[in-house]
Amino acid sequence: MDKANRMISLVDRQATSGKSIKDFCADEGISYATFHYWRRKSRPRPDSAPVGEGFVSLRCPLSAALEVSLPGGLRLSFADTNPEHLVELLERLDRRYAGF
Repeated sequence: MDKANRMISLVDRQATSGKSIKDFCADEGISYATFHYWRRKSRPRPDSAPVGEGFVSLRCPLSAALEVSLPGGLRLSFADTNPEHLVELLERLDRRYAGF
């Protein structure tokens, strides 16, 4: 296996490991900066994303509960929140963390 495939495999394993990136890197013996370099390289470029991927339109009742599961085991839960506020919050999170 060449280095690129090996590093991308590590990125994929970290996402499902439940460990923080810092702990995963320490356990695997790779630097934090190297991990992030390969994490960025392994992500598809926005102009190469398949058609149809991205945000999905959601319709919620006025009082709703929403749970978002992210790679690495992170879960965000929102209960009894105005749907417009949820949309605004998710858009802000996307803008802030789009480069990670």
